[in-house]
Amino acid sequence: MKLFRLLILIGVMIPGYLNAQTNAEKVSTFFSKVLNLSEAKLNADRPIANINQLAAHQADTMLVINNSNAK
Repeated sequence: MKLFRLLILIGVMIPGYLNAQTNAEKVSTFFSKVLNLSEAKLNADRPIANINQLAAHQADTMLVINNSNAK
């Protein structure tokens, strides 16, 4: 009976484990509409550090305010 329960538990857990995303995949999916991540190399363990640097760079270059677009 214990073996049966163990096999059922393993059978339920394996599909969830196989479809699990890495942290980098989760972060890139979350920020895909806001940031251009095509050139970014995300660290699999700590992707937020790379995202912060990329976001700061893109924020600096994304919009240049001048007289024609400030109105």
